[in-house]
Amino acid sequence: MLLRLTVAAWTRRPLRRWTGVAAVALGTAVAVGLLAVVLGAGDRLQRELRALGANLVLVPAGQALPLTVGERSMAPPRRLDDRDLAEMGRVFWRHNILSFAPLLPLEASVAGRPTVLVGTWVERPFPHGGGRTTGLRAMRSGLSLEGRWPLDAAGDEALAGCNLRLRVGEVVEVRVRDARRRVRVVGVSRSGDEADGRLLLPLETVQALAAEPHAVASVEVSALVTPEPAVALDPASLGGPEFERWYCTPYVSSVARQLEQAVPGSACRVVRRVAAGEGAVLERVSWLLGGITLLALTAAILGVASAVSEAVVERRAEIGLWKALGCQDHGVMGLLLAESAAMAALGAALGLPGGTAVAWAAERLVLEGDLALQPWTLVLAPLVALGVAWAGTLLAAVGVLRLSPGEALRT
Repeated sequence: MLLRLTVAAWTRRPLRRWTGVAAVALGTAVAVGLLAVVLGAGDRLQRELRALGANLVLVPAGQALPLTVGERSMAPPRRLDDRDLAEMGRVFWRHNILSFAPLLPLEASVAGRPTVLVGTWVERPFPHGGGRTTGLRAMRSGLSLEGRWPLDAAGDEALAGCNLRLRVGEVVEVRVRDARRRVRVVGVSRSGDEADGRLLLPLETVQALAAEPHAVASVEVSALVTPEPAVALDPASLGGPEFERWYCTPYVSSVARQLEQAVPGSACRVVRRVAAGEGAVLERVSWLLGGITLLALTAAILGVASAVSEAVVERRAEIGLWKALGCQDHGVMGLLLAESAAMAALGAALGLPGGTAVAWAAERLVLEGDLALQPWTLVLAPLVALGVAWAGTLLAAVGVLRLSPGEALRT
């Protein structure tokens, strides 16, 4: 009986029914597409932001308290050991560490001019990373570059900052005290910061010139993190469950703590301006897309309510007859919801391809990439469609259900 009544309802005024289907499909497409962007593109957006530099810096413990007389440091420089950096690939949040690069600056003379050399990893295998790579090249992928990056295996290749006024292919002499070495410039970079006046070389080359094997002055780390609560958390004041929850959440502070534990003698500084700025951008984008999704769902519900309300008004006499024969309100509502469930099924079938198109367009416009919908969208689309159809039906049918059978039959 329920199936027969549902089919009969669809055969009367099919155009109005398809109007409701179109409203459900539109709402489903926008909701599924934007939710896919919000949930699936958050990491991608943060990866794009991470290409601008590090949000964590590992330095030797105690370096923040230098011993100086006047403007001259009297304490020997502290160093980290690059052999300890392999343990960074074993921390709990190792998969959130996109890349890291050890740095060793060294004052030198390049072509007779005082210059700062910087030794680093350009591109190396990520320790225990399963085929991933790390290094400064991955962290500075947005760098404006003429030529190419130097190769780590070629110790005589260099990347020059644009302020050094060196040309690609030029061979220059690098001198540190009594040590000399000729290097070839294979690239010229422009970053707009102090790196424009420095010469970048493979780490082992600078360590040899400084006569400090395995020495590292700092390690820049680029990690995917979750924005921290507005109230700063003090790990020392947290109890057992609270500490575990903090430790097992990729807050910038918890990732920093794990890095300190992995590298002996290190202290991890958080670049708060970068971390806070990324969190604010991600939060605003999520709120914006969430608001657009809510507006789209509201419009779809109103569209369904409009289509259903006209059909319900036309069927007031029929509904009054059902109630006069003993059908309860919940039975009438069950029939209307069954009809709208069919509308939701068609809307979901049409809305899922539309959601794919919305997600693809949003991803291309915002991040210039392609976003593949996850399997959970196959479940989300029917649920969203059913929710929109039922909400619109309930909104339209409440007034008619309040009528008594006599009042409905008189109309």
